[in-house]
Amino acid sequence: MTAASTPTPTTAKTLPVPPLRQTLDRYLETVAVLLSPEELEVTRGAVEAFAAGNGPACQSALEAFAAEEDALGRSWLWEAWLEAYHVTRVALPLSSNVGFELAMPTTGSGLDRAAELIHRMAAAYLAHLRGDAGADVSPRGEPLCQQQWDHVEGGLRDPRQGLDVFLPGRQDAADREVVALWRGRAVAVRVSDTSGGPLSVTAIRAGLDEVVALPEAERPGFTAAGYLAGDDAAAMLAELQQDGDNAHTYARLREALFLIALTDSSAEASEVTGSTEVTAVTKASKASKVTEATEAAAPEDGADTADHLRQVAFAPGLAWPFKPVTLQVDLADDFTGLHLEHSTLDGSTLVAILGRAQDVTLDQGGLHDEPASTEPLAWVLSTDQRAALEQGVGDYAREADRQRVRILRVPAGPLPTLPVKVSMDACLQAVMLYAQLRTYGRVRSTYESVDMREYQGGRTECLRPNTRAAVELASALVDGTATPDLLLAHLDSHRTQVKRCKSGQGIDRHLFGLRLMADRHGYAVPLHDDPAYDRLTTDFLSTTSLGDPSRIVRAAFAATSEGGIGIYYVPLPDQGVVEFTLSWTDGVAEHVGELEQALADGVAALWSLLEDAAG
Repeated sequence: MTAASTPTPTTAKTLPVPPLRQTLDRYLETVAVLLSPEELEVTRGAVEAFAAGNGPACQSALEAFAAEEDALGRSWLWEAWLEAYHVTRVALPLSSNVGFELAMPTTGSGLDRAAELIHRMAAAYLAHLRGDAGADVSPRGEPLCQQQWDHVEGGLRDPRQGLDVFLPGRQDAADREVVALWRGRAVAVRVSDTSGGPLSVTAIRAGLDEVVALPEAERPGFTAAGYLAGDDAAAMLAELQQDGDNAHTYARLREALFLIALTDSSAEASEVTGSTEVTAVTKASKASKVTEATEAAAPEDGADTADHLRQVAFAPGLAWPFKPVTLQVDLADDFTGLHLEHSTLDGSTLVAILGRAQDVTLDQGGLHDEPASTEPLAWVLSTDQRAALEQGVGDYAREADRQRVRILRVPAGPLPTLPVKVSMDACLQAVMLYAQLRTYGRVRSTYESVDMREYQGGRTECLRPNTRAAVELASALVDGTATPDLLLAHLDSHRTQVKRCKSGQGIDRHLFGLRLMADRHGYAVPLHDDPAYDRLTTDFLSTTSLGDPSRIVRAAFAATSEGGIGIYYVPLPDQGVVEFTLSWTDGVAEHVGELEQALADGVAALWSLLEDAAG
């Protein structure tokens, strides 16, 4: 039984199926900026062929499916969206997983800090499992879907041949564990008592003392199988679990609330995890850095922030990538990271649990608290299995070695007051489109995520910010002819797109659902077979922001298309900057340095235009 088939009851709104003709018209409007006039006419013909042919049948099938899913407490999107993640065969950190830097202030340092973080997160998880935490609501007081909270039960994504499944954890809070990773080892650490209450910080700290006293593990380290590609991981884990001890270890891993990797940036990389594949981290450190408007900034205390973030996202050995959450704490500085398996959990829900963890009233305990019990976990490996894992992780490490992360901080004052509401997302999307145009001379598709938790099983919608108004503004910014009227038109267009998405009237997920129905029923879909559909849904820039950095500071993730770039952006008005965290594959993405300069120049140009518009 999967998490997708056992939804948590919710009073969130039902996710609608938009009208077919509306989506078709809006699709043509959206894709037009990516096409020549001749290409647009071909696409228009494909759309009309779909409208006159199998489009209505696909729409009817989707509406019927939506009614069935709604009766089961799901949306028409929920299981299909989970399957779209689970079909991925590439190693997850190189495809859909995300690395975050967290804002999680603690009162101590080193292992004291790690123990407090475990206590905070475990307390938040356990409160939810006990039913003491309450449900989420939106800033407008609307109930939010709770289905993604299933991840606090533990559970994991279980790799299978062709299509993975999610195996949930148990739903009670008593006698729960987390798994600590250290120098290639994994150790189960108890974090709750028999009544489901969290153990004290002191008790957990004593358990961590036992963890870091353990010697370095034999290669390739406990997490090696987690870095294999989907089918390879499925074959290896199925083979391993034929041994009873390994099956028990895998069950413990599944039931763990979350994992936490302990690292020490003051040590050599090989001493941190006990596995040679971590050379991928150190090799790329020179390309992972913080820049101030493309000029190198002085390094922060401890390891470089961008390199830390790169390790969280991509470095082998520091996560079980099939687990929803693996925290990372560096014992040498105050960096806190989180590696996210994205199939069951979106950023906004993660922000909510982090907020609850921040609000936990600490139980520091006392010197006489019994230490949290610990038990090392290990795989029983044959010589062939050990060799296969070392080869697989080595192959992964060579790919991870090509991943780059850079943090760009650009001076920017507060947004001025205009006669209309000014959206920071709209402003920074205009900047990113300007940078794309100036660097590459053409418009390719951009993805902007919109949270849809107001809807039962809504997950996210994709907003396509490169509208005709956005292209006209960005083009004018490039050639120096931008006017306040063009700015206002773009702000209005972006606001319209947000409203469409938030009301369940976006086009991307609806088109996805129509194609799903076509595949299930064998319908021809000329709209989806037309090259323009791939052009729209291939994200050259995959962009996202969670806004307020008080819980999540920044993120890094693999580009979602060949040669594409991932961008996490956030305004930091108290620091007088906006920040872009860029992720890309070295040797594949082009002109990244020029793009950085264009982002910096774009912020300056747009903020100047905003001041002009404010009069």
